[in-house]
Amino acid sequence: MEPGHVNRVALTFDDGPGPETADLVRFLVDEQAAATFFVLGQNCELRPEVVTMMRDAPGIELATHSYSHPDLHHLDDQEIRDELERSNCLVTEPGGQTPPLFRPPYGHRDRRVDGIARELGQSVALWSLNSMDFKDDHHTTEHVLRNVRPGDVILFHDTHHATVTATRELVPALRSRGFELVTMSELLGPCVPGRVYRGRNGARVRLSRWLQLQVLRVRHRARTLRARPPR
Repeated sequence: MEPGHVNRVALTFDDGPGPETADLVRFLVDEQAAATFFVLGQNCELRPEVVTMMRDAPGIELATHSYSHPDLHHLDDQEIRDELERSNCLVTEPGGQTPPLFRPPYGHRDRRVDGIARELGQSVALWSLNSMDFKDDHHTTEHVLRNVRPGDVILFHDTHHATVTATRELVPALRSRGFELVTMSELLGPCVPGRVYRGRNGARVRLSRWLQLQVLRVRHRARTLRARPPR
């Protein structure tokens, strides 16, 4: 990571634009807090004025998240291509450049998805920290502040009211801890189309999180076995 930027993190928002996305963008602009929004094509059709606002907002990066949020594992190659191209067209201005970042729904990707993204000139953008914002704003805030590390790409969803509330708390809280809020492209630097990116964490952070995940999987497996009725 570049010297002087060791405390950068990227706030990223999926599934919008939603009913409160415009308010969220206005808050971020007022706070001069950068963020990346991975928008859904079908929601862009519902709220084109919000897409225009986001495109013109300083510090806001637009990226794509497919057209209708399917599990791409279950689609054939042409269907995957259609999902990406339809969403790209709704975000890109006439004569403009295709958004360089694409996030697959659920984070589900494989070589086919990566290859089609490469054909379209897009990198596959995942995340390193899930905010767990499907719960409530208080839990989201606590979870992020407890787990965030320099170089994180943090996953949120701007279709949740709790997320909007939590973001208003997190922006000043993250800054008070010395974090600089940047777009995902600013965090990563130049990206290669078709390559998968999750953040810019150190090896120790990645190993620690991998071990935590294995522990959770073992515990889940143990609970499942204990719940089985005796034969």
